[in-house]
Amino acid sequence: MAGPGEATISLFFFDISVDVDKKFGSEEKATLDPIDPWPPLRAALKDPRNWTAVPATGTLSVVTLALPPGITATVIDPSGKMTWKESVAPLDRTLTRFGNSTTPAPVKFSVDQVIVGVDPAEYSAVSDFFAAAQFEELTDAEKLSRASFERMQAGVEVASASVRAGPSISAPLTYETEYRDPEHGPVLAPLFTVPLWMQQGLLASGASRQAGIIAAGTRAYAAPAQLAQCGRAVRRRLDPGPLHQGRGDGADHQGRGPAGIEGVRRRAPGRA
Repeated sequence: MAGPGEATISLFFFDISVDVDKKFGSEEKATLDPIDPWPPLRAALKDPRNWTAVPATGTLSVVTLALPPGITATVIDPSGKMTWKESVAPLDRTLTRFGNSTTPAPVKFSVDQVIVGVDPAEYSAVSDFFAAAQFEELTDAEKLSRASFERMQAGVEVASASVRAGPSISAPLTYETEYRDPEHGPVLAPLFTVPLWMQQGLLASGASRQAGIIAAGTRAYAAPAQLAQCGRAVRRRLDPGPLHQGRGDGADHQGRGPAGIEGVRRRAPGRA
């Protein structure tokens, strides 16, 4: 204890007062041990929750990526980006404090290089909000004048400069058709291989034509007249023609040709 005061002694009918300024006890200032920010920052670097996949700018994902059960890795589209962002301490900034304690010495953490596989990758800084007073010594005036939270570097975003497509693999697109007939049991039709012209027609006029991916890349600038012409050509080739002119006697029961299809339709109860 320390500080000025007054000491008073009372003797019978009078008091004696004396001014005193005295310190009692030892003077000790409570301090916290310095803390090294590197161990928690390294843990944040290895934490999969701090890694996220970001779609590439101007592109739409055409597939859904998934991992086997029990795997917690981050799945990244080959044309997308990956982002690492942490909230432990700001990067590329000299730190003299860490939370309520000081650092053993002024220290700065920076990302100098990112390696993907065996090749260096391009990256850019990602920012987030940090409280400056938690990471550097500030005067009372600076604490009052500066914002409570400021944008500082919190990680990096990694993206490839180009996407290299692998070799193409050709494979026939086939369908297996089975007709359900309660009276005669299931009837399996021969495998049907979708010809190229039909695949092109479905791409030009089917559900995929209405998807958002159609507005990306060079297809966004395709002339509407060309797409309409392609759709008309497909409709002409898909015209069933004499489909309902079959005999309907079920003689061609394997679904080969219009007569077989009509026969199956008539033999199945409750069907048109």
